[in-house]
Amino acid sequence: MGTNVTLGIVGAATNPSTTTPFGPFSLFTYYNDGTIVASLENALSASTSVASTFSYNQFSRSSNTNGDLNTYTISLIQLANLEQNAKVLVTFPTAAPPQNSSLCNFIYQGTTTPVGCTLSGYTFTLTTNSTVVTSGDTFSFSFTNIRNPLSFTALSGISTLTKTANGLYSYSSGSCTNNLQNTVPTSFKNINYQYSPRQLNQSITLQLNFQLSQYTLMPSYILLSIDTYFTVGTLSCGSFVNFVATCSSVSSNTIKISGSFNNSVMGITISGFSSQLTTPATSTYTTLASFDSSDGKID
Repeated sequence: MGTNVTLGIVGAATNPSTTTPFGPFSLFTYYNDGTIVASLENALSASTSVASTFSYNQFSRSSNTNGDLNTYTISLIQLANLEQNAKVLVTFPTAAPPQNSSLCNFIYQGTTTPVGCTLSGYTFTLTTNSTVVTSGDTFSFSFTNIRNPLSFTALSGISTLTKTANGLYSYSSGSCTNNLQNTVPTSFKNINYQYSPRQLNQSITLQLNFQLSQYTLMPSYILLSIDTYFTVGTLSCGSFVNFVATCSSVSSNTIKISGSFNNSVMGITISGFSSQLTTPATSTYTTLASFDSSDGKID
């Protein structure tokens, strides 16, 4: 009498497929002889608080070029049936921003259906069609006009949450399990150079002027690799135009330029190499590439 008792059923029940409250439950207590002591009939309910994970959750896209606007497709498999007209929230990371002009599609069993969607920040909210998605089936959502990251740094963190049609309760949630990395850099907006003197068997100075491709992501550093035709001693930086930087050697013919970059045309002089006695037998090039703080190539 007056003592709190905790009752539990272990291993005899399976949680429901959503966080929707379930019940009602009834509770009866008895004396040893079977006489009822007290009862609570159809008065108890319960709910889960954590959505299940997707058994498959990956994304693909139509372009691997830095900064491209293209279509992203998220493909999913969940453990429970997804009811008709279910609500779905898909959130993109800041590195791959959606656009207000983005269009959304629901893809199931080979049929692509345009669906209305609203964008708030980086999150799309959309509604599936009148089809019930069977548990274990792959279903997908595609989104147009998603901008690729501005560098080769791998993209991850696209998350999806499936909910009941009334939007109150959850089925499954989770982030895409794969990462994709851009493979095509953008081009510098402006680049020109001059070797001086333009003579054989002479110490050479390179005057290089360049401008970054975009205004959003400033590089952490730039790598300049001198044409293999030249005989390289110890590369060094001279005067800087429109920015301040320091230089350090990376390899025998590559120098790392670290500094505070901007969107104007910047200039730098490089010395410490010389021309040979003969002209080059084949065309080779001095290369310039910019990188972010995670070593992802930009331009």
